[in-house]
Amino acid sequence: MSNEDDRRHVSTLIWGYAASHIIGVSTRWRVFDRIGDTERDGAELAHDLDLPAGPLTRLLRAAAALGLLAEATPGRFRLTPTGALLRADQPNSLFDMAKMLTDPLLTDGWARLDASVRTGETAFAGIFGTDFFEHISENPELNEIFRSGMTSSTANVAPGLAAACDYGRFGTVVDVGGGSGLMLARILAANPDTRGVLFDTPAGLAGAPGVLAEAEVADRCTIVTGDFFREVPSGADAYLLKTIVHDWDDEPAAAILATCRKAIPDHGRLLIADRTLPETVDPTRSSLPYMMDLNMMVNYGGRERTRSDVERLCATAGFRVVDEHFAQGTDFTIIEAVPVPNG
Repeated sequence: MSNEDDRRHVSTLIWGYAASHIIGVSTRWRVFDRIGDTERDGAELAHDLDLPAGPLTRLLRAAAALGLLAEATPGRFRLTPTGALLRADQPNSLFDMAKMLTDPLLTDGWARLDASVRTGETAFAGIFGTDFFEHISENPELNEIFRSGMTSSTANVAPGLAAACDYGRFGTVVDVGGGSGLMLARILAANPDTRGVLFDTPAGLAGAPGVLAEAEVADRCTIVTGDFFREVPSGADAYLLKTIVHDWDDEPAAAILATCRKAIPDHGRLLIADRTLPETVDPTRSSLPYMMDLNMMVNYGGRERTRSDVERLCATAGFRVVDEHFAQGTDFTIIEAVPVPNG
């Protein structure tokens, strides 16, 4: 029989879905912003939200039990430093990421995890009748939730990724599928002699001009729209794919890399920034990459990969892996590859 600590740990894992829903509802109602730097009574918050006071107070107490709030006196709550991370108005906030990952758009698929494991197919397509990216492209509100969530996620890892690799050796860096440009802006700000090309779909690039202007790098960055399955800007010194390859299973991922291979010069570098899994599970490291791996299977049809997985994928597209850079403070690495000469 396991000891009491083991039992508590397993019980906490079992109830993990409840914690996600508590965070999701509280985030959508902006509870953490409404409390802010003050102390608020549950009944006051209920009045602001036009909700019954009793049930809302129960929700707030559950959030306090998770360490997101502190109940100072019966029925009165203030934010903890942990809960403050879910305020939308704070630097490095997790608000947008929490809103995205707890939205039914993604959580509904997890209810069919067994089907995805049994078949290897995405549960998302079975629920919505199309793949994830096609679905959100037809729904501006969902697309904005996803875009904001990805921008938030990038903001949290961009400092580590920008410092992990010597981008100053490149004259031009193409950020393939670079979205709002936050990652590329960080790279250009740290490397004043480097120019950038931000490449994505028109919807993916929403907000990019403002991000680049705010970082004061807009004069060194060209924005190009397109489809990375068809063509990417050619002739650059480096092609960065941050959280792009993991969105896709091997065949479409290899197709994206093959598109980059057509565009890259012989001296160029391919930089794949993703959560690289160890060859065997290390229980001392974060479990997040494995949760993300299952999320990719359930909702996107993609996967997280080990270095050897990435090496095989690169080889099919005409690249050879030559280095791996670890991003401090994150669970990301940048795998660097060079084009294999044709013929």
